[in-house]
Amino acid sequence: MQYCPKCKVLIRGRKTCCPLCEGALLAQDQMLRQGVEPSDYGLEEWDENWEDAAFPVLPKRKMTSHLLFRIGTFLFAAAEILGFALLFLAGDNLPWLPIVMLGVLIAWVDLIATLFYRNNILKVLTVEVLVAIFVNLWVDHLTGWHGWSVEWMIPFSLVGLAVMTIIIGRVRDLRPGEYIIYLVFDAALALLQMIPIHMGLNKQPWPAVLTIASFLILTVAMLIFRFRELKSASERVFNF
Repeated sequence: MQYCPKCKVLIRGRKTCCPLCEGALLAQDQMLRQGVEPSDYGLEEWDENWEDAAFPVLPKRKMTSHLLFRIGTFLFAAAEILGFALLFLAGDNLPWLPIVMLGVLIAWVDLIATLFYRNNILKVLTVEVLVAIFVNLWVDHLTGWHGWSVEWMIPFSLVGLAVMTIIIGRVRDLRPGEYIIYLVFDAALALLQMIPIHMGLNKQPWPAVLTIASFLILTVAMLIFRFRELKSASERVFNF
């Protein structure tokens, strides 16, 4: 019996490397030192009788993503129903309640993004920033529109999103083609800041204008230096 710490699976028989990732395997004594228990794989104890079987043993999943999604959705629906009931009964006596209900909605959206894009941290990050932008626009609107959402929050959020995308891509050793399309999407969001500027909703447009200029420079750089990766990523996304 051997164990692959990268794939987190038990390997039957005696192998020189993991048949899934070709990584180094751990012997049973090394497994014990790393805290790998038989119960993690639905076994009561380590049994040598299954050594000759053909396939590795996957860890037993205590809760599936589908079950976690259903539980989270039920809790979200219950919280929102109770919130509307309290609003109907108390009215203006609970001015903070709509914000709490909005927070519950954000938590539910984050849960969905994490569950469905858990293997792609860039998608999770992009979805969460989009949710934050829409929420701040809505809160700014509800509080009488002071403009802070389009003047400060959106420009800094988009710059932070682009910086984090590049950092994650480099730290996780991704190929440029794997994250360049996210930078293009960020640039498209940055260009949308021209709408509140044109409508007169942004009274201090210089952060937005500087953000748009920065993303345009980044886009030109990608077109000149990473055109092949950009073309390949676009073909994968848009299927052409």
